[in-house]
Amino acid sequence: MYNDFEAIPKEIRDLCEPGVEQLCLKYGLISFTYGYSGNFDSDSVGKTLATRKNSDKLNEMILKEKKVYVYPEEVSAVRDAGLEVPSYTGTVALMFTSNRGMIPLYDLERGRLCAWRSQFPAAGIVVADAWANVGLPLETISYQSSTSYSMYFPSQ
Repeated sequence: MYNDFEAIPKEIRDLCEPGVEQLCLKYGLISFTYGYSGNFDSDSVGKTLATRKNSDKLNEMILKEKKVYVYPEEVSAVRDAGLEVPSYTGTVALMFTSNRGMIPLYDLERGRLCAWRSQFPAAGIVVADAWANVGLPLETISYQSSTSYSMYFPSQ
């Protein structure tokens, strides 16, 4: 977590679109994704871990993506900047990534979850319901279309 956008390294700030910090709170998050340097699929990684062969490859973790999350003070500012924000969105975060560009993240208002559910295909509804049934309802979504979205659930 950072408490002052201007205090984070320029390399990270440069992931964001110019001027976005003027619309956002001073604090936000920085995240890094690491992965194996080779082209391992999940089966080969599992086999490697199980047999401890090729152990040198297990240590070859590389930085795959850098991310900075900024939090606009008002949802209306995001709309004014030209992003489509559904009316049933609580708050918005903007995730700027080194590989995928800017991705909006929408926080859901509990009373309006049904509006989001109406856009999910059957598989998305099954996932959302399964988590809700164990007391962890859908909290945030990165939604591009009914076939391209990521769901975020609370950890507790």
